[in-house]
Amino acid sequence: MAEKKFKTGDDVVLKSGGPRMTINKYVSNDSVKCDWYNGTDFTSRTFLQDQLKLYESPTNHGIIISGSTRNYHY
Repeated sequence: MAEKKFKTGDDVVLKSGGPRMTINKYVSNDSVKCDWYNGTDFTSRTFLQDQLKLYESPTNHGIIISGSTRNYHY
């Protein structure tokens, strides 16, 4: 039995790239159904969990935005 790497609601992407998707459910021990919106349609597809990795949000570490009255540090 394959180890479940994700849980329902996790945001993932294909290791090869592509849109941000959400894990809907496991359909077998090693396959998950993912949902995403491609800008015009809601799409669902099943992937092997080994094809996916957790989505990592882009960060703005080290960026400082200066305004006339406030400095914002991200």
